[in-house]
Formats: sequence, structure tokens, C-alpha cells
Amino acid sequence: MRAAMSAMRQSIESKAADLGYGLDSAQRQIIDQLAQLAVELEFTHNQQGILKRILFKVGAPKGMYLWGGVGRGKTFLMDLFYEHIKLKQKKRIHFHRFMQEVHHRLKDLQGRQNPLQKIGKDIASQTKLLCLDEFHISDIGDAMIMRNLLAALFDQEVVIVTTANWRPDKLYEHGLQRTQFLPTIDLIKTRMNVVNLDAGEDYRLSSLEKAGVYFCGTGMEVESAVMRLFDSLVADHEFTNSIELNNRVVPTKRIAKEAIWFDFDAICDGPRGKDDYIELAKRFHTVFISSVPKFDKSNDNARRRFTWLIDEFYDRRVNIVIGSEERFTDLLSDSLGSTEKDRTESRLIEMQTSRYLGEAHLA
Repeated sequence: MRAAMSAMRQSIESKAADLGYGLDSAQRQIIDQLAQLAVELEFTHNQQGILKRILFKVGAPKGMYLWGGVGRGKTFLMDLFYEHIKLKQKKRIHFHRFMQEVHHRLKDLQGRQNPLQKIGKDIASQTKLLCLDEFHISDIGDAMIMRNLLAALFDQEVVIVTTANWRPDKLYEHGLQRTQFLPTIDLIKTRMNVVNLDAGEDYRLSSLEKAGVYFCGTGMEVESAVMRLFDSLVADHEFTNSIELNNRVVPTKRIAKEAIWFDFDAICDGPRGKDDYIELAKRFHTVFISSVPKFDKSNDNARRRFTWLIDEFYDRRVNIVIGSEERFTDLLSDSLGSTEKDRTESRLIEMQTSRYLGEAHLA
């Protein structure tokens, strides 16, 4: 098993080097733990491992709850682990999208007893390893869903690896009826190894070349610059004035086959939700947004939607072009909350780099 772990570790580190990422000691320790988990999972689900589980009643290995500050490479390390593990029954998904799928399934199963147990069994029938990016709980509905769904998944011996910005004890902190969620936190700490990745350099900010997709200036000046870039990237486009997203009409400036241009107010300051951004991420590889304002308490709802948009676009490797009268360093105010501000700012920085723009769109 040591030889297999060493091979897995070397493979992951080699891939990181190929991508130009220099790993620090904390990240290498995480890789060691992920390599061990990968080997245990592969053994558990090969013929010899299945026989051993039957004879000796050996359960599935513990998953991993990987938490820490933004920009430390949590998602990057999880994705390397996911790419290199030789397990066919695996799934990697952003938490926003995962919850969307669960809500859709609950709607389909309306009226049935124990629908979350059914969903857990359905997931387990196809998935032995579930990787969730950006695990977090923000409302009582999702808190109650995850309380029962996690229990169902663990009962079915699904191994979960997830990234998060907060340690488990901070999940859904100060939330409504949080005491009902506390058993879920205990379950996470029991069935997953809680690992902190903090302290160190934000790898997104190191030696990354800006690619010129953030335009700052007066209104008409920025509008013209964004228009020139759109025209240069898209040969054939339409001046269509709207698009339908989840049965709602949203105003647009221009639409092409794989690119679309919105004013900020149209896509963030209105009845927009995470499902809309998930739909956009599926349909378009490049999204232009002009007239982006400075964020403060006066436009808090629009700011929240903007952070949802950035999270979803980043996860699906959607390119984003932004036009604003505000300098990038002034765009995000401290009113966002330090963790949310740091995450959004760090992702926006990376999304301006040639490296990010060269990655494949994950529709």
C-alpha cells in the first residue's frame, strides 16, 4: 500500500508542477492524506477489497472535510485527487449545483415517505466517492435537508470529500434553529477526517499574468471597450434584447452561440437566483457584464447575487469580462464580510489570468 500511496502522491505532485503550481509543505501534507484515501478507496472497491469487506465487515474509509482560507488551493487539491483516483463510480460537483439537484429530486418525490433516504440510495447506487466543492449551509431548509441526506449517504457507505471555508463547528453559525443541525456537525466530525489548510501563500496571486478582461473608466469609455472585445471574440452575434432563464425573461445587450452580454442590473439586481447562474454556466463559456457598481450596504442583495454568480462561473470555468467605473481594488467593500470578500476578490483575480482563461469550459 505504501508503494501505491507514493505513486499516487508523485502523480498528483507531477500534475501540479505541469500546471505551474508550486506546492508548500501544508499542501503536500494534504496530498499525502488524499493519496492514502485514494489507495484505501481503490482497494475497498476492487475484488479483493470487496471480499475482505464481506468477510470481516470492514466499512468504507472516512472521507475528508478540507477547510481553510480562500486561495489556499483546497479546490485545486481536491480536483487533483479526483482526477487521479482510479474509481469509476465517482462524482465531483459544486455544492450549489448539488443542492439544486437535490431540490429537483425532492420535487419529483413529493408525497413519498422518507424521500431523502431514497435520494441517498439513488446517489449511492451510482457513486462511491462524492466530491463537493464549497460546502456551506445558509438557510434552515438546506440545513434540515443535509442533516438527513448526509446520514443516508453515510449509511450507504458513500465516501465524501468536501472543501469549505469554515471548520465544521462554524457551519450555519447563528442560523435559525441551529440546534437541530448540531447532530449533522457531529456526524461530519465522526465520518470525515477534518483537515485544516491554512497559513501560506495565496497560490492564485503568485506570478499570474493579467489578461485584460476588467475594464475601468467612464461609462461610454468602458462600454466601447467591452463592445470591441465582444465583437473581436464573436464573429456572429445577435442584438437580441432578452433571454429566458428558468421561465423568466432577462434583458441582454448581445447574444452569440457561446457568449452573452448583460448590464449588471439585469443579471444581479432583480429576481435572480443561483439556478439562473447555473443555467448560464451550462450554456455560455464567456459572460460579459457591464456597469458593475461599487458594492456597499445599499446594494447588498445585488452584491450577494454577484458572489453567487462568481462562485458558479468559477467552478464551471466560465470566462467573465467586467466593465465598471470603479477600480478593481475598490469594487468590493468591507461590508461584504471578510471571508466572502476575500473569496470573491481572490476568484476575480484568478479569473483575469491567462491561465484561467485557457482552461476548458466545464458545461
